[in-house]
Amino acid sequence: MRGVHTEGVAAKNNNGIYELLDSSRRRFCCIHLEQELPLWVIDDVIDDSADLVSFITTTHVSVKRLSYRELGSCYSALMSVNGFTKLDELAEHLLIGRETCRKRYVAASIRSKID
Repeated sequence: MRGVHTEGVAAKNNNGIYELLDSSRRRFCCIHLEQELPLWVIDDVIDDSADLVSFITTTHVSVKRLSYRELGSCYSALMSVNGFTKLDELAEHLLIGRETCRKRYVAASIRSKID
């Protein structure tokens, strides 16, 4: 095994910490295989969440799309961290429709057979 061949992308947040943008599957594989994850690093802080969403959407054009369950898996934590009490707030924060947000949130709450 030779590790991951396609670089991931990370950006520096307002605290100077690098955050992985589009490479969660590659990161998981690298951790599992104990390999390095090659990264392209954006040194500038990305202040506009719309730019960030646009970038991630663009990088997913040629990648297998995540399921609603995978997409919604972090929604509960996002709501807690941001102090949201309604899915409408989360949907607005994520720049997605309320119904899409609700479907992903519900899908993530369903136990899988291997849990």
